[in-house]
Amino acid sequence: AARGITRRPISEGEILDRSLLPLVNEGFKIVKEGIAQRESDLNIVYLYGYGFPRKSGGPMHWARHVREGGLPKVLADIREYQTRHPDVPHWAPSELLVAEADKQAAKAS
Repeated sequence: AARGITRRPISEGEILDRSLLPLVNEGFKIVKEGIAQRESDLNIVYLYGYGFPRKSGGPMHWARHVREGGLPKVLADIREYQTRHPDVPHWAPSELLVAEADKQAAKAS
């Protein structure tokens, strides 16, 4: 209350998004910077190094193929969080995410 924050119910979906969307966004930054060669490299690290749920295929696979709306929806939601929280750097969309979301949207059209 002292910070002007009003408590509200938070859905399971929002909790997942607020946890996983920055992870995916940073993953695209890692690939863009050449730290990892491809998205699947990141999935392997998360699956076998951090115990990410295997049924999801890893965070990058989840974002591209499992999450409803794919990368275009991921990007739209990240931009929405960026609008709400402009001072939080992890909500700034990765250039590679933007490009890949545009490619996925074009294929769907």
